[in-house]
Amino acid sequence: MELTERISRILALGLYDKMTEVKLPSNIDNYVAAGNPGKSLMDFPEPINSMGSFKIGKSIFHTNDFVHDTVLGNSMFTDGIQSGYELLSRPIRSIEEVCEGDFIIIDVDREFYKFRHHGRVPYFKKKLRRAIGEVLPNETAEHIECRLVDTFAEPFRNKERKDLKDSLAEARDFYGDERLYMSITYHDGDMHYSFHPVVNIRSKVEVIAYKSEESIVLTEVSKLYN
Repeated sequence: MELTERISRILALGLYDKMTEVKLPSNIDNYVAAGNPGKSLMDFPEPINSMGSFKIGKSIFHTNDFVHDTVLGNSMFTDGIQSGYELLSRPIRSIEEVCEGDFIIIDVDREFYKFRHHGRVPYFKKKLRRAIGEVLPNETAEHIECRLVDTFAEPFRNKERKDLKDSLAEARDFYGDERLYMSITYHDGDMHYSFHPVVNIRSKVEVIAYKSEESIVLTEVSKLYN
């Protein structure tokens, strides 16, 4: 990390007494941030690395057929995904494969993150979000809010409405008329809205794995919200 970026992060976070570089684990790329990809780091749970074939319903899967990411952070706890869970996802070929309510893994745009967070640099390269839908170039925050009525992503609090409006304005200011996709995460019980370039959406989560006592439980992600 360049010195100017280190200083920007220190000033933004108020960490004047921590001038040393944050030591990241060598396998940082195996983790996906549930929440702010530039948040303070916590203990990294060991990847589950579930391998082999498994059956869900009448379908047989093999974990080698999926991309594996370990979740760090509990912002998706509301929707049933906790820190330490393993996500099994498949890369998407087009945005049409993503539906409202899907859990998606998105490449973090380093430059936009710095733009939005006063020069801070993200730790993670990937983040976990829940998909809402594509946003038209001329679409306003008020129109989007109307779209979200009676959906899982409806903003119920004034600060959620403000977050939606501010996030959209920042994204449009940075990306212009580029194709954007909207998603949500949570913080302290509130929904937070994000707008990403369509090209940054990497994959769609299909199965989650977690340890229960001595066994590994695998569950179709659709069962979390259906």
